Amino acid sequence: MKFFIDTADVSEIQELAATGLLDGVTTNPSLVAKTGRPFLDVVAEICALVDGHVSAEVTATDFPTMLAEGRVLAAIADNVCVKVPLTVDGLKTCKALADDGTAVNVTLCFSAAPITILRRPVFWFVAIAFAAIAVDHGMVVSHILALLSSRGLSSENAVLAASMMGPMQVMGRIAMAASERHLSTLAIAFGCFTALILSATAILLATGGSLLVAVFIIIQGAATGVISIARPVATASLLGHKDFGMISGMMASFYIGATALAPALAALLWGYGGYDQVIFVALILAAIGLLLFG
Repeated sequence: MKFFIDTADVSEIQELAATGLLDGVTTNPSLVAKTGRPFLDVVAEICALVDGHVSAEVTATDFPTMLAEGRVLAAIADNVCVKVPLTVDGLKTCKALADDGTAVNVTLCFSAAPITILRRPVFWFVAIAFAAIAVDHGMVVSHILALLSSRGLSSENAVLAASMMGPMQVMGRIAMAASERHLSTLAIAFGCFTALILSATAILLATGGSLLVAVFIIIQGAATGVISIARPVATASLLGHKDFGMISGMMASFYIGATALAPALAALLWGYGGYDQVIFVALILAAIGLLLFG
């Protein structure tokens, strides 16, 4: 491992170089500009302070000018490493300088893929649909005991009912595994959105001891269990497998953010209109998700 410092502050470099731990320095025109001194003078002084490479970046964007600028920088000292942009012309410059025996490095490469993905309407439809489901389930789970109590269940029965949510998720996944030969993942995901609408309707109409509470627990648990598996598969089906890791990460940011927001949102809704209001909003969110996903 080598230790480089990213600065053009000569005094700072001198202090660190005295420790014997500094292997090199990276600079760029903006860092040097902050010193108020000529670029070449600063680079030359830095090169004299360290034995390792000192990255000096070109400012041109076309091949001929970059090459000329790179050769000027390389002539400053033997330990100059010319930094070029990762563009077609930058790579041409990199090869030409390397052929001259000059040390070269390349700036960071940023992909245009995220911008391309964000411009696709289907990305937003899917991201918002699954975020809506994350809020739906997050509100329900974070307030499950109080919500069940508001339906007339005793504390003991509310705890018992809530404890079945996890097993129902497992059962949902088993059912998905059994049916995926006959149904596409998109169809299964679509069914989950529909199931969550039915789940919210069941608990909205439920009263103490009502079978609708059991229906709610079974459907809510099974649907969210299936969605946790179907979500990445459905995303790949709709947006493709290319750059899937990046797409999945972008989708996850919406989903995780929505999950984090859900408990506070449920509390606000409860303060406004009780748990009927929370359940009604959960139902609306599931319906929005169904419309967007469909």
